[in-house]
Amino acid sequence: MKDLRYALRMLFKRPGLAAVTIMTLGLGIGANTIIFSGIYTLLLQSLPYPDAERLTIISGVSPAGAETGLSYPDFSEWKEQSSSFDRMAASKNINLNLTDRFPVERMECSLVTEDFFPTLGGHPLAGRHFSKEDFLPGSTKTVILSYPFWQRKFGGSPDVIGKQLRLNDEPFTIIGVMPADFQYPFRSRFWLPLGANEKAEKFADRASLDYRIIASLKSDTSIAQATSELKILAHRSAQLNPDEEMLVKVVSLSESLPGRTKYRAPLVALQLAVLMVLLIASVNLANLLLAQTTERRQEFAVRLAMGATRGRILRQMLTENFLLAFAGTATGLLMAAWGVGALRSVSWRIPGMAQAEINTTVLLVTLSVSLLTALVFGLAPALMASRQDLNEILKSSPASDPRRRRLSKSLVMAEVAMAVVLLAASGLMIRTFLNLTDESPGFDTRGAVAVSLALPRPAYPTYESVATYYTDAIRRIKTIPGIELVGGVTYAPLIGYNPGADFTIEGRDTQSASDFQPVTADYFQAIGIPLLRGRAFTDADMKSDPEVAIINEALAKKYWPDEDPLGKRIQVKGMSSPMTVAGIVGDVKQFGLDTDPRPEIYAPGYRSSMTLIARAKVNPARLLSALEEAVQQDSRAAVSVKSIEEFVADSIERRRVFAQLMSGLAAVALVLAMMGLYGVTSYSVSQRTREIGIRMALGAYRGDVMRLVVGQALRLAAGGLGIGLIASLALTRVFESMLYRVSATDPVTIIALSIIMMAVAAAASFIPARRATKVDPMMALRHE
Repeated sequence: MKDLRYALRMLFKRPGLAAVTIMTLGLGIGANTIIFSGIYTLLLQSLPYPDAERLTIISGVSPAGAETGLSYPDFSEWKEQSSSFDRMAASKNINLNLTDRFPVERMECSLVTEDFFPTLGGHPLAGRHFSKEDFLPGSTKTVILSYPFWQRKFGGSPDVIGKQLRLNDEPFTIIGVMPADFQYPFRSRFWLPLGANEKAEKFADRASLDYRIIASLKSDTSIAQATSELKILAHRSAQLNPDEEMLVKVVSLSESLPGRTKYRAPLVALQLAVLMVLLIASVNLANLLLAQTTERRQEFAVRLAMGATRGRILRQMLTENFLLAFAGTATGLLMAAWGVGALRSVSWRIPGMAQAEINTTVLLVTLSVSLLTALVFGLAPALMASRQDLNEILKSSPASDPRRRRLSKSLVMAEVAMAVVLLAASGLMIRTFLNLTDESPGFDTRGAVAVSLALPRPAYPTYESVATYYTDAIRRIKTIPGIELVGGVTYAPLIGYNPGADFTIEGRDTQSASDFQPVTADYFQAIGIPLLRGRAFTDADMKSDPEVAIINEALAKKYWPDEDPLGKRIQVKGMSSPMTVAGIVGDVKQFGLDTDPRPEIYAPGYRSSMTLIARAKVNPARLLSALEEAVQQDSRAAVSVKSIEEFVADSIERRRVFAQLMSGLAAVALVLAMMGLYGVTSYSVSQRTREIGIRMALGAYRGDVMRLVVGQALRLAAGGLGIGLIASLALTRVFESMLYRVSATDPVTIIALSIIMMAVAAAASFIPARRATKVDPMMALRHE
């Protein structure tokens, strides 16, 4: 308690130092806590389901290698015949229009079988699960809400049970709400009973591969054993329908979550970056405390002379340092509480992030990091304070400690080295982002607007009714002044989704897979995809059973490398008759600017959900409201309007945010390194005042003194730069998979960061060097 009271008095005696230390530690520890809470939630924490390690996802793999869903007959038969699973359930993802308010919203939801919730083990937060009666055709329509949708739509009202929700203009009674940690399938806003909402013919259709199976393994069964058994069952199913033979894929539920693969590298890289910033801050604080220790040498000498032991001095210094660490940790946790809330706000973008919190594990890690931080910035000054030579202290000036100078310079070099690593990472991510912004998506983004439409299927049950709606919508859009061309596509460009289709080429036995896009006439002209050979679609081609197809260049090169594909016939799985290849168009990067174009087949046709592309002569921003009004012929249709340039920006949003975060951390590291260099240079000038005075008395020019001081700082920076460049070559490989058209050893980045670091060193030493040039030789000679 005496140590603690004395430490408090010392902190209040130096409030500036205490405030800087606490805020620096708070920022570093808070940032580390935020990122680690995301990593723990997404990558380390077990899934919030009972026996989650036994949950598996079963999907199909076509002969062409594309992952697919499974048919309901497959699910039904495997559920009865398999002995590897305790439970098995199926789900089907669909989109419905929320029509109880305007504007109408398009919602993702899931049709589920009776065993769905029992298999996952999820219990409602309010209300009940589906009963057997809810699955009967013709029964009252019921729905179970997800927690985020319940909060957004009903404000978390406890009396939501029994209320109605209008989906596709049909009333559904709300019977339950699932807790926040229940998020399967990801993005599902609500769940509907399959039996009451699926067409009866789908239950016997082996060609309809729309279902994903979730199953709970028996305790004595491995995934490999279950896969072997399902392969046998799949072979039996194929004997009943030889055209539908496929492979079976079984993976654990945790491995199937998109967030655990897509966001692993960015989160790990960010965690390393914030840890490095915290380490740089700790090294800087160690230098500050070293300076304070030097100032307090006389105090320590007096205490030692009065009988204090070296252990007593060490304990006192560590108490002061840990008190600073405790205050910094408390500040960091307050910052982290806000930051973790921000993480949860992006839960619809990052699967599983809704459960991010500062739980016991995150808190223990934070406290461990705080303890290690206190040791890093406090141990060296404490040891130096306890290892003083009493005689040397009493007969020397407070500032003449060579050990302190050597240690301080070493710490600054370490700061510079770590800042170089972060600068290298930041530079590579900026280069990646700039490369992506320069990348062509395969179409012309200028002056194009995307109007996404989703029709309620019950209101448009036939192909003819859908075609009539879109034909009229396109006609209305063309009447808007400034609109040149309008065309429609099923899956908008760069959205990263296309379920694809298997196809066979006439005269060949091998089944192949490619992306598949139903489009309208004028689509290629409207979006600016070049027609390389052949012809485009016309209005006469827009039939429910199309006779012609257009392929992209990637498909032509892959399957007809040495011959002309025009006039060849292809049979797409699920279509009643073959199509003749009528044209070849340029490639489009459907799955991101950093991906290679994939083979793609375009067929003329309409679908209930499409995106109309309008090419305008004027600024498209002026036409957004007119476009929305033109397509709003049915108040039950969901409409979204935005420019194609926004699609491109959205596709690289994650890269942009990551580059900004890394740049921000690198900037903080650079400022800290600059402060460290400034402090060491200032201290050196104060140490060498007499030497500088003698040099000037002997005829040294101000420029000579300037070069002397700046040169010392540049040598320190050069040493740290060399160490940092070597370390960066190894550490930047952690996120090498995130780079695009730039290597981890990019010479441009290395040269740029070297120039930046040396310029910062020169700037940090300029003020101390200028101060040194103004030393009065006569005053310097009397300095001692």
